[in-house]
Amino acid sequence: MSSPGWTARLSAVFAKPVGELDWAALEAALGEAREDEDLDFKQTLCGNADGDRKDLAGDIAAMANRRGSLVLIGIREDNGVAAALTPVALSDPEEARMHQITAQLVAPYVDFSKMRDGATTRCWSRVKCARCESSPSSFIVVKLDSPR
Repeated sequence: MSSPGWTARLSAVFAKPVGELDWAALEAALGEAREDEDLDFKQTLCGNADGDRKDLAGDIAAMANRRGSLVLIGIREDNGVAAALTPVALSDPEEARMHQITAQLVAPYVDFSKMRDGATTRCWSRVKCARCESSPSSFIVVKLDSPR
């Protein structure tokens, strides 16, 4: 099975195919891997505040509007460069919450897949967004209502 074309640059950055990323590849890329149109680092999981939810939805929409992308959760960046691994625990309920946030705030819905390292003591997660085939201009992030 061939990889999507957008993964070629990322495969070069991490010295292995995106679908085979592991802890060692991430460690090796520290200080070298740089955020770009197809790569975003998140140190922590999405918070519960409206702004946090909008940020997640905005990131997913922006990445899907491009050619496809990878959001790596559990990596601290310094000026856009991967600086440190910051393990996170992405549970099934948390993944469902991320999908729910995206479903509520991004139109049309952008599906994404989650993959994680199998080691329970050092979890990191990646969210892979394929580019939507509809017009990028059709993506919007819906404004969250203020709490009453």
